[in-house]
Amino acid sequence: MPKKKVTTIFIIATLSALASVFVATFLYYLIISKQSEFLIIENSISALKLEQDASVSMKHLLTDTAEQRKKIDSYFIGSDGIVTFIESIERLSRETSVDSSVNSVGVEQGASAEEVEYVTVNVSAEGSFRNLFWFLSLLEKMPLKIEITKVYFEQRESVDPKKKGTTWRLAFVVKALKFK
Repeated sequence: MPKKKVTTIFIIATLSALASVFVATFLYYLIISKQSEFLIIENSISALKLEQDASVSMKHLLTDTAEQRKKIDSYFIGSDGIVTFIESIERLSRETSVDSSVNSVGVEQGASAEEVEYVTVNVSAEGSFRNLFWFLSLLEKMPLKIEITKVYFEQRESVDPKKKGTTWRLAFVVKALKFK
């Protein structure tokens, strides 16, 4: 009987040890899987934090550069600003006592076809050489990204009896950047 009792205790102890090993192994793998889930969640939180920081940084950048962006935007004709641009050319001609006329207006695609295009205005004007030169100078100093090309000066005898002496004729093309 003592042998049977010892054998029974041995079997119970062995089964208890095996059960303990099984439970410990199960708990170990459970902890490892929970740790993996925790790391995945932690990485997701870190990614969201980085996105939030980038968003806040972008908002600050937009706020800090608002004035500079507004200044840069002023170098372009607005998407609906062609008429205003032509009116400003006509206003400059009146201010410089030059008779001007806009002969044609065209729109060309820019290098980056998606965002900008060029407004091309063909202008002719008459007046004194001094006033025509002043007109061109003021036009060139407009706060826009413009290019004046195909400039042509011609001296003429005045056909108007009110204007004595020679008059000058000016023809040129103004090309300005415009937002679409």
